[in-house]
Amino acid sequence: MKKVLCFCALFFVAVSQFFPFGSETLDTCNEFGGITVEYTFIPLELQYENFCKMQVFYDDSDTRRKEVYYLSEKMREEKDILSQTYIYNNGKIEEYRIQLTENEAAKKGVSILIKKVDEDDVVYAYGYSDGDVTAYSFVDSFVSDYPLYSLNYIEKQMLPSEKDSGKKSVYRLSARFKKARTFVRFSPEVSDMTDADRELVSKYTLFLNDPDKAELYNKKYQVESGGKMYTVYVQDSLVPYLTTPHLTEDGACLLAYGTIGYNDKLYLIATEFSEIR
Repeated sequence: MKKVLCFCALFFVAVSQFFPFGSETLDTCNEFGGITVEYTFIPLELQYENFCKMQVFYDDSDTRRKEVYYLSEKMREEKDILSQTYIYNNGKIEEYRIQLTENEAAKKGVSILIKKVDEDDVVYAYGYSDGDVTAYSFVDSFVSDYPLYSLNYIEKQMLPSEKDSGKKSVYRLSARFKKARTFVRFSPEVSDMTDADRELVSKYTLFLNDPDKAELYNKKYQVESGGKMYTVYVQDSLVPYLTTPHLTEDGACLLAYGTIGYNDKLYLIATEFSEIR
C-alpha cells in the first residue's frame, strides 16, 4: 500500500508541472480549521487513467494536513480502490489510508485499510475500519497475517448450495479460510461446550496438524456480524477479556479466528481479538 501511495505523490508532481488542471475551494473551515482545495485532472494521455482528482486539506496555519487521491474509473476496477490518503503531522506523513470499493469492502468486511508510520516512515501498526469502528494491530502481532473476510463471503465460499444443503454430518474445512479476521459483536452470555462442540474444534485443530490445541477450548459465545449470529468457541485464556473495557459496551472487536463448516452452518474458533480504538 505504501508503494502505491508514494507513486501517487510522484505522479501528482509530474502532472502539476506538465499538465493543466482545474482547482476549487470546497471548504473554508475543514476538520483541521483551514481550507480544502480540490484539483481536477484533465483527461490528457495516460496520466488521467490513474487519478481523476485530488483534495488537499490545510489547517488554520495553511499547513498541509491531508491529501486524498481519487482513482480513475479504470484504476478503481483494476485495484478495487476508491481513494488513497496521506495524513500529515508536523510536515511528515504519519498515516496512510486506502478506501476500498463497495464490492471489495463487502468481501473483506472492512472499508478502510490503514498503515501508521513513525518519524522514519517505518510502519509500526496496521488499522482496519468498517466505517463505524476501527481496530489496530502491531506489525509484530501474529494476527497481522490473518486475511480480512466478511463472514457472509466465507459462508458463500465454504458452505453448500441449496441443492446440497440436505446432506447431513458433513464437515467442511478450507485451507484458504483456515484463519481470518472479521468485525463482530459478542453477546454477553457464555456457556460450556458440549461434546458436539468439542468434536468440531477437534476436527479443526486436527486439520491444522495441531490436535493438542483443542484442549484449550471450553466455552462458547454467540457473535453477530453482517446481521447474522454465529457460534464461536473461545479458549480459556481469552474469556476474562471478553468484556469492557477490552470490548466496547456492545461487545465489538476485530476477531481473529479459524473456521469449520458443519452441514449448512459456519462455526468460528477464536484465536485472538483486537480492541476497538
